[in-house]
Amino acid sequence: MTSPSLGQTTLKSSEVLRWRTRATVAITIAVASFGLALMFRLAFNQQSSDFDQIVVGAQRALRGLTPYTATALPGLEWPIYYPMPALVLGLPFAFLSLPWAHAMFVGISAGIFAWASSADDGSKLLGIFTWPYVLTVSLGQWGPLLIASALLPGLGWIAIVKPNLGLALAAGYAPRWARGRSLWINLLALSTLVIGSFALRPGWVVEWLAVLRGPTTHMIIPLTILGGPVLLLALIRWRLPEARFLAALACMPQTFSSYDSLLLFLVTRTRREALVMVAATTVMTTIVALVGPASTYAETVHRFASLRIAVVYLPAVIIVLRRTNRPAKAIFS
Repeated sequence: MTSPSLGQTTLKSSEVLRWRTRATVAITIAVASFGLALMFRLAFNQQSSDFDQIVVGAQRALRGLTPYTATALPGLEWPIYYPMPALVLGLPFAFLSLPWAHAMFVGISAGIFAWASSADDGSKLLGIFTWPYVLTVSLGQWGPLLIASALLPGLGWIAIVKPNLGLALAAGYAPRWARGRSLWINLLALSTLVIGSFALRPGWVVEWLAVLRGPTTHMIIPLTILGGPVLLLALIRWRLPEARFLAALACMPQTFSSYDSLLLFLVTRTRREALVMVAATTVMTTIVALVGPASTYAETVHRFASLRIAVVYLPAVIIVLRRTNRPAKAIFS
């Protein structure tokens, strides 16, 4: 007969092994993503990334200048649309060169994403084998951290960096963010970011809203395009956080680009479901490559929007509808 102490020791050893495995996976993906981002900048001569805007905006704010003007970055000749809390998060990177700041941000984001995604069977990690993830690394996008904010309740405060997507995430995952210790962590982090934002640039809200009122032809509200209302079918499973997230996502203005599809891995719970999303995003990537982009980024986004709904977003809705209307156990580790 096994003694209680022996059983507890075995359980503890198993838990330690599990944590070590998760840490190894997270570090490996972080280092690989860091290296890939740096390769894009230094080996492939990529001139800029979206995260460069965060760094440039933070540098301007430190100099007492408004960050909400066009950035003189190749391919990014438009105003910064991020709220000041996102620029505050960019302050630690403001003293690095743009390529190294980009790569460091990607590495940190990838590590947190991998740690969060490996808490269950790791199915969401299959997202790294898709073009949306590669594009996310190339551009220094926030998708991995936004996914982590949904999976780790104590990171809910990260949603403030992209309020449009953050509101969609809040529709699904805010109850987890407001539970127990996570509530106080999120309130403290949000308070720090907001106070820091007004200390750095007291009039930032007026400046930011003025930018948002300008023309944003590259933004799409999925609900307003052909096939977009299908996302609202997810509300049939309204008790599920991923269902509420999908439905809210249909109502939010967004670029609706390939990298945004990475967020759909939030709906996956099994490797089979994740493989469905890998296949869907791969098919969409192939179609875009064969058809080719339009003359402008905005026209390209609109050209493929309805097709993206059918090929990528509809499978995500079907995955959700196949479930019972009962939430899975939340991840708190």
